Amino acid sequence: MILGKKVRFRPAERADLPVFVRWLSDAEIRQGLAMYLPMSLAGEELWFEDMLQRPQDEQVLVIEALINRKWQMVGTCAFTNIEWRVGQAEVGIIIG
Repeated sequence: MILGKKVRFRPAERADLPVFVRWLSDAEIRQGLAMYLPMSLAGEELWFEDMLQRPQDEQVLVIEALINRKWQMVGTCAFTNIEWRVGQAEVGIIIG
C-alpha cells in the first residue's frame, strides 16, 4: 500500500469488481477510455484474472480518499509499458 495523509493506493481486489462495473457502465467515465461499451460483471471478472497475470508493477491500484474519516474508493490507477531503462511508462487513471 502507498499511504498519504488523505489519499492511498492499494491493490485491486475481487470485491472491488462491482464498483468497477458501475463505473464502466457510466458513459461519461468511458468517454476517455479505449472502451466504448459497458462492462458486465462476468467480463470484469475475466479482466481481473488476466490482470493478476501481469507483472506486479503493472497491476491495477485502487485510489482511496479519506472522506469524513473513512477511506472511500474513488478511482483506479495503473502503469503499463514500463521501460525501466529509459525511465518511462504509460499511466491510466479512472476517477469514478
